Amino acid sequence: MSKNRRNKAQRRKWRKTKNKREQRKTSKRRDLFSKSELHKPWEAVKMKMFNVPNPFPPDFPIEKRMEIFKQIGTSAQAVFDKKYKNLGELFKKHDALYLLAFCSYYFLSHEEGVDPEATGAMEFYPHYQEWLQAFALTQNRSYNVKPLNNDAYTLFEEMKEIGSAVTVRWAGNIPEAEDMREEFRLSLEQQSLTTAVRNWAYFYQMKRVSLEMAALINQDFIKIYGVKATTFIELLFIIIDKKTDELNEHRRKLSNCVRQKNYKEMIRTYNEIFPGMKAISDSEAEKMWEFSGKNRKSLGAMLLSHSDLWLEKMYSFDTAFLQQCLPAHNIDKDKIREVFDLISIKFGELADWDTEHFILGNPVKIRPFINLDNGKYFTGVMGVIPDSALDILESLIGRNEEMKQKYNKQKSIYLENQIAKMLAAHFPSAQIFCGSLYGEKYENDILMVIDSFALVLEAKSRKVSDSGQRGAPKRLRNELKELIEEPSIQALRFVNYLKENPKVHLLKTKSGQTNIVDASKIKYYIPLGVTFANLSTISGNLKKLIRAKITDKKLEELAPSISFTDLEIILEILESEPQRIHYLARRREFEAHVDYEGDEMDLLAFYIDNGFNIGEDEYNPSGSFNL
Repeated sequence: MSKNRRNKAQRRKWRKTKNKREQRKTSKRRDLFSKSELHKPWEAVKMKMFNVPNPFPPDFPIEKRMEIFKQIGTSAQAVFDKKYKNLGELFKKHDALYLLAFCSYYFLSHEEGVDPEATGAMEFYPHYQEWLQAFALTQNRSYNVKPLNNDAYTLFEEMKEIGSAVTVRWAGNIPEAEDMREEFRLSLEQQSLTTAVRNWAYFYQMKRVSLEMAALINQDFIKIYGVKATTFIELLFIIIDKKTDELNEHRRKLSNCVRQKNYKEMIRTYNEIFPGMKAISDSEAEKMWEFSGKNRKSLGAMLLSHSDLWLEKMYSFDTAFLQQCLPAHNIDKDKIREVFDLISIKFGELADWDTEHFILGNPVKIRPFINLDNGKYFTGVMGVIPDSALDILESLIGRNEEMKQKYNKQKSIYLENQIAKMLAAHFPSAQIFCGSLYGEKYENDILMVIDSFALVLEAKSRKVSDSGQRGAPKRLRNELKELIEEPSIQALRFVNYLKENPKVHLLKTKSGQTNIVDASKIKYYIPLGVTFANLSTISGNLKKLIRAKITDKKLEELAPSISFTDLEIILEILESEPQRIHYLARRREFEAHVDYEGDEMDLLAFYIDNGFNIGEDEYNPSGSFNL
């Protein structure tokens, strides 16, 4: 081979290797190039059970275990201290809106029908983006147009390192006293839920419930803010829909551009995509072609990198856009601007914040927009708005004490009504009784009787406070007692009352009606606490509360606790009345017998897989299931 040909081959090999590195660093860009690399439709993940032995031998001293955990925690804290506080430096080198839009588009978006969290492919989490947006707002906007290029990969990896450090740095703070460790563990679990868990229900549930809650307070809301609460919630969800459409169209056009057969067609198509910019001339196109090594993929990567400067517009909007979202509502531009100003943050507004607080008390979660002045806004956290919509609404309601009190009262009534409707829809053969008064001073929220079974429910509409979500031990203890222990006591009190009096009861209600309950035919009672808030893995396993001494009750003295949106999913997915009753009955037995880790949806998935039939393992005290 001649020297000339050998050099040419080496350059081609180098370009090929370089392209592979670039494609690994920006995988989203890679799949724009080839139709064969498009995602396949997502298939449900079939979970498998694996036997994982304890990494510590039985005779390994607790002091040595503690020492290992301390080392892990100390190492993680060092990584966190070194890298977390430097996130602000990113926004001195790069324009904040460009960087946030880039991360949202390339690191957080995924193909429709693909669930990277379920497949284990998720590496960049929504709370990472929340941290970045908060850091951006600690300083003034830099307007530096420097593109990320290969620094995108570095940022991606560093955010993963910081996220991992946040997850395990707690290991350095395990209490020495054994009797304090379980409470520490529970507090830590709540902190983990607050930090990383998003979406308290499925999307359609979050949207429906948010709108229904807004409707409870419409008249008061419009008096104060000049716009209906339901209109406000609709806007939050329509912004997501419309901006998602824009991003999909942007991606479709770029995909068409980089798949053109030659560089001239690629650049012509690119000019058509962005008619507002100065068109790339023929001579400039020739220079770009030469600079790319006359490689179509390299040229495509250059064009894609340049197009990233337009992503900011995809994540921005103004009050005129909001008016166009709901033209029939005749939204007052000034009024809606006042509302959005309250749920947005200006550059530099977080300058005095302790950045450590962004982890457990990030203001971006209930103020997800950046105020660009003059009725213009931007958000890099569009994906978490459905999860935050109700919190955002409640933050606005909370600014007026009278409206807040009225709303909280209506919220309690709403929860009880929703549960009753759910049960009526999924147990058409059952009798449902609401608000039964018994004894001298007691009331039962909901009783459902079907054949010889009785489902006794108590509802709690309040949510965990901000300090409780941050894991403050005393506050969290009191709130878990109120949300989980109290409804257990109330439900079991009514169960015992009916058991001790197996006859026909004429039970008065506050509405003046009389519930006629025949307790003589009831043989099986299923007590259940239902919460408005989703307490995830904490409410999914009552033994955690017992071990942490949150409650002094025995397990048989407590009722399972399920969020009402999870209960709705259970009743929708299970196909028959007997199966629904069986799940709720066996779920309480399973919780009593098995040591496991998981939330309600994990339990439901496990039940669908095997009906909670795990043989002798159910009674093995030394085993533990991580669902």
